[in-house]
Amino acid sequence: MKKINLLAILSVFLMTSCNTIATFPSNSDSSSNTTSGTQITTTTSTSNSTSTTLTTSTSSSTSGGEYEKVVPLKFAGFNDFHGAIEETGNSVGLSKLVTYIKQKKSEGAIICNSGDMWQETFLSSECKGTIISKAFKEAGVDVNTLGNHDFDWSVDAIRLNESVEGFNEEMLGANIVNYPKTTSTWTKSDLGKEYKTFVYNQGLPNEIKVGVVGVIGKDQITSITSKMVENYVFYDHNETIKNVSTKLRSEEGCDVVIASCHTPCGQLDSSLFDYDANGQRKYIDGAFCAHDHSLESLSINDAPIMEASCRGQYMSEFTLYYNVETNKVESSTQNNVFLADLNLKEDEQTKTLVDSFASTCNELGNTVYGQVSGYMDRTTIGRWQAQCAAEKATELGINIDFAVVNSARSSLNAGSINHYDMYETHPFINELYVVQVTGGDLYNEIYSYSNPFYRLTTKALSQNSTEKFNILIYNYLLFHVKVNDTTYEKTYDYFPSLTNSEYEPYILKDASNNKINVLDLTIKDLQNRGTIDPTSYSENSWHNTRSMLTEQQS
Repeated sequence: MKKINLLAILSVFLMTSCNTIATFPSNSDSSSNTTSGTQITTTTSTSNSTSTTLTTSTSSSTSGGEYEKVVPLKFAGFNDFHGAIEETGNSVGLSKLVTYIKQKKSEGAIICNSGDMWQETFLSSECKGTIISKAFKEAGVDVNTLGNHDFDWSVDAIRLNESVEGFNEEMLGANIVNYPKTTSTWTKSDLGKEYKTFVYNQGLPNEIKVGVVGVIGKDQITSITSKMVENYVFYDHNETIKNVSTKLRSEEGCDVVIASCHTPCGQLDSSLFDYDANGQRKYIDGAFCAHDHSLESLSINDAPIMEASCRGQYMSEFTLYYNVETNKVESSTQNNVFLADLNLKEDEQTKTLVDSFASTCNELGNTVYGQVSGYMDRTTIGRWQAQCAAEKATELGINIDFAVVNSARSSLNAGSINHYDMYETHPFINELYVVQVTGGDLYNEIYSYSNPFYRLTTKALSQNSTEKFNILIYNYLLFHVKVNDTTYEKTYDYFPSLTNSEYEPYILKDASNNKINVLDLTIKDLQNRGTIDPTSYSENSWHNTRSMLTEQQS
């Protein structure tokens, strides 16, 4: 850490980014050269020969011959935006969120987005999230950590968003490593950088340097359709934070380090916030978390750990008070801000961007397909989807015993239902596979994970059955993998019998060889019926009642 003697502090953020390391989790062999100055700091990484120079806004300064001993370092974070471009309910929408981000930037805050930024809404899907990336870039979001749902449209969509000018410089994913291992150590993938650094140094003889490391939860590889991440695994996020924060402090000279984590607060190890023998932080001074859509404001060893719910409803904010004489963070404050209470105005530039794009989507989005006569929860919609899938397979002459799906992503309220509503029930557009599995695997899947299903066979299921059943099922469920905590090898866990199966799974297609998905099937069913009665899909018959699976039907 650096001793700082100063007459005045003008807290200007001058941001630099560092690229990926060559091996993982060992420390990088890349080097960084910093050119100091009153306004511009440039860091160059040998990896991919990337150089970044960025400048942010100023905060207040002192005057005269005295200096402020304690400097407030401000941070603001949000997470799980999930494509919430339009203002609905407690979600303020993209234009108002940008307004608030710009306000925080003007106050000198570092802004962290902790993942799941694009996927879930029809508007976002139509541009594969690029409108959101453009708005975040223009607003000055400093860090965008990749989350599990950012992989839902495949890595190609991530690459598309990387192509938004400058956005790739803010994308972090320190523990996304290449699979399978081809060397003695795991190699960092080219998806996301390890960290970014920020420097307070205008007019100062020395700087206060801040590092931000971005990670995704190691177990979230199982929350992504496996084919989308077949070339990656997520290395242990706690160990990664320790490795990278150590590098930031020892090699990059960072005085303060925080983490932007697409993982719940409870999955961060308390040792991340330990002190060394000199009373200095060993690893990180605070963290923004994500993934489980919680609203959290916690602390460990006086370090803030926060999560801002989801969909742009809140902003998590904390301030670290850094003592320039002791070179330590001596205290902190933290607060979750409910944005809907602030009467925010829409950012005009973002509003123009959104309105222009929405106008091209509204004709389809506002198309009304029919009515639902009562509230449909996610499980009820899942049963509807399963029955529609089973009926389609039968129509195509395919003999199946079960159709198995996930619960819907969102519910439906009574009344008119349009394309926007339907899309949000199933934004993932999963492929449907026909496959043969054991009754034991099927029994365990339905009982353990409570997946909605539609049963056609009259045969009973049992937990240890080796009898084979033909099923129609989402690719996400069929190819679900577990990752060994030590070796990081992948194996099928929902359907282990798939590993040695002689039956080759195939994708359900129509007569024109087009892939079939449940979103299209339920939309067509709604159009044909005009009105859907939710009670028709309650758990009231042997076709979809879990408790009757072990009973033979006549």
